[in-house]
Amino acid sequence: MKMRFILVLATLLCFIRWMAHASSRPAVNCCVGMSTTKVKQRLIVNYTIQSEGVCTTRAVRFLTKRGKTLCSDPALQWVREAMLKVDKERDMKASQERVRNEEGMTSNSTTPAYTTAKKTLQRGGRKRWRQRKTLRGRKRLRGRIN
Repeated sequence: MKMRFILVLATLLCFIRWMAHASSRPAVNCCVGMSTTKVKQRLIVNYTIQSEGVCTTRAVRFLTKRGKTLCSDPALQWVREAMLKVDKERDMKASQERVRNEEGMTSNSTTPAYTTAKKTLQRGGRKRWRQRKTLRGRKRLRGRIN
């Protein structure tokens, strides 16, 4: 009986110690080491800067098109150039989005979007549209075979 009690107590203490250790670690993925691999700029989609507050090292985490994460030293020249490239692409996308939003807001179009669908239905409808689509496909196929 005394042996069981000691075994249960030891298990409980180990579990409590494990839980305390697991909860003290940050929930953030940190870069432990730096990669020496130089990634092509066209493959980099995004980046985040890892500061020394939560993690032990300062690094730049690159996200590639394939979804892989790569940690690099922020002091390297190619890392700074890749960060600038990503920033420029973000700015371009943001400005294009702003232009699209402004064009949409200032448009003088008063006709609702559903009127075009009504017109196609009146002219022959969906059946006619499918017939034209299959005819176009046959013409393309005929051109490839010959």
